[in-house]
Amino acid sequence: MHSEPIELQFRLLECTLNLSQPKLPKSLGMSLGVVNFFTPQGFSEKAALTAALLKCKMHDYHFLKEIEAVSIESIEAEQVGFESNLTNVKEDISRG
Repeated sequence: MHSEPIELQFRLLECTLNLSQPKLPKSLGMSLGVVNFFTPQGFSEKAALTAALLKCKMHDYHFLKEIEAVSIESIEAEQVGFESNLTNVKEDISRG
């Protein structure tokens, strides 16, 4: 792997653009996927994928928040029902 910063490596490659796509990663000491990421098209594709992932994760987050709210409502309703039953039992005991 080369020790020069990636930006410098790409500038050096601009001077020798006759490299084929398979030779380019070898000359940089990187995989083809990494090299493609640094192309304008590769960067755009990665940005689009990242945006889609974030949108999906936000949807999941909102869905989980809805589940949480319903769960809290259900627990509160059970608690109210339990307290009501407990009150009825106490009244029955006091009547005797």
